[in-house]
Amino acid sequence: TFSVGNGDTAPAEIQAEENTNITLPSLTTNLTCVKFVGWTDADNDAAITSSNIYKAGDTYTVTQDITLKAVYAAGGGFVLVTDADDLAVGDKVIIVSAIADGDSKFWALSTTQNNNNRGQEEVQIIDNTIEPSAGVQILTLETGTQTGTFAFNTGEGYLYAASSSSNYLKTQTTNDANGSWTIEIDNAGVATIKAQGTYTHNWLRYNGGNDIFSCYASGQAAVSIYKESI
Repeated sequence: TFSVGNGDTAPAEIQAEENTNITLPSLTTNLTCVKFVGWTDADNDAAITSSNIYKAGDTYTVTQDITLKAVYAAGGGFVLVTDADDLAVGDKVIIVSAIADGDSKFWALSTTQNNNNRGQEEVQIIDNTIEPSAGVQILTLETGTQTGTFAFNTGEGYLYAASSSSNYLKTQTTNDANGSWTIEIDNAGVATIKAQGTYTHNWLRYNGGNDIFSCYASGQAAVSIYKESI
């Protein structure tokens, strides 16, 4: 069985024979200011070490009836990036409108991939920090196919600029130059994100009039990048 913090829902019990392997489940925490690290079989909190914390997806050998306890750590949310040199391969980031709309709201690129663009999800910014909801797309930075570029991995593919005549932002399973992005960021946190492929509508921007994020040759609203603070 699994034991979690108050407010979280424990994964279903797993039935397994002695000395057989199970795959440890993930946990989406509802707790504020913390993140889920993994599971432990330590007898008490004082006995928890890096060697007895097992991540979601790890294989665990069941030797007896046991309750695995969720391990949490302080989570700093996603913090505004004001220098592109602070970004590195492996970072988790979100892309957010740089300026509030007429209702004083900020919007993040969402998990919704429309036919030709990405949807938006409202976020709250407190002290330049965001605690994103499940609808916000968390992107993992990878090395792009072009020198000096990053790729945005959604977990299901890579964001890419998809046209020279239309304003398209799509997701592809195999990355190429159109999904390899240069990133420049000024000290106010405004990010210039441009794909380096052959398509010329390659500037990732926020379109508040249509509630979308997409790629443009010019115009639309600026975006910022927020990086997960660990």
